[in-house]
Amino acid sequence: PRVPIRPSWIGMLPVGGGVLLQVIGLRGDVTIFQGWAFLFVLAGMIWTWFGSVMLRRLAFPLAFLLFMVPVLPFLMNTVSFRLKVLAADGAVHLASALGAPVVQRGMDLYFPTGTLTVENACSGLNSLVALMALGALFGHLSATAAWKGWLLFAASVPVAIGANVVRITSLAIMASLTDTETASGVFHDVGGFLLFGVALLMLWGVR
Repeated sequence: PRVPIRPSWIGMLPVGGGVLLQVIGLRGDVTIFQGWAFLFVLAGMIWTWFGSVMLRRLAFPLAFLLFMVPVLPFLMNTVSFRLKVLAADGAVHLASALGAPVVQRGMDLYFPTGTLTVENACSGLNSLVALMALGALFGHLSATAAWKGWLLFAASVPVAIGANVVRITSLAIMASLTDTETASGVFHDVGGFLLFGVALLMLWGVR
């Protein structure tokens, strides 16, 4: 309520740019353009109706909406593959250090009881994006200084990657103790939720 209201027609420039992006996105069926169009129009309308001061005050919630904008498919696939390789390699090294008899061939993990394959869904990309969003939110709401907020946001990346490595390691150990069918069943599904909860606690601890 204390922010001065100073409407400005300059805000119509990003509104016009957003409308153009929306038209291009609809005509070319490019979803990412439509996501950016929404942000440009929303920011432009705030600027037009309430002024630049209000736009600056709302910078974080507007920037937070970037988490809803789809990423270019080729970039998403590249990041997902790199994360999958990192998770598989890290899990094999950790599981081997803990005594699990596992041999890695690409994304296939071989055990005396069978084979586990690290699929695309196991890359941890979804958890990474979710934890980055929560890290940004925690940092904005709880940090007493801007650098602490950025530090908390940055910490979400290694926390998410580390949690995924631990998750796949637990599957490898379960497969070595029982069999791959048991490891890839209910234990796989429940373990994902539990380790995401652990990652949240780690992120909260960084705070």
